[in-house]
Amino acid sequence: MILVDANVLIYAYSPTSREHGMARAWLAEALSRPQPVRVARTSVLAFMRILTRSRIFRRPLSIQETIRIVDSWFEQPAVDWLQPPSAFRLVAMSEPRASASGGGKGTRLLHGNHWHPVRLYALVETKHDR
Repeated sequence: MILVDANVLIYAYSPTSREHGMARAWLAEALSRPQPVRVARTSVLAFMRILTRSRIFRRPLSIQETIRIVDSWFEQPAVDWLQPPSAFRLVAMSEPRASASGGGKGTRLLHGNHWHPVRLYALVETKHDR
């Protein structure tokens, strides 16, 4: 199994990066192989968060562009989400907060290139009875 790091995803779509050529070629090859490729949700979120930032890129990608790119990865037969081990569970760490624009609790996820967290999650190891 190949686990793709967020940095590889970001470099592969950042033409001005020194690592762009190598990351792009590696990713294209990895996605075309029959060997299972797994992508963590945190890597996808980091990819989207970084590549849509106008403070980082002169011409950032739009949210829609990043969604199309991510969808193209998952169209490959060997690509799937990385699933946490069964000994972990997703736990809400905080409640939604009102957005800075005055909306109600958790009413806005995206506003321009700014992400407003709807809920913060953490993977927490669970104890199994033996």
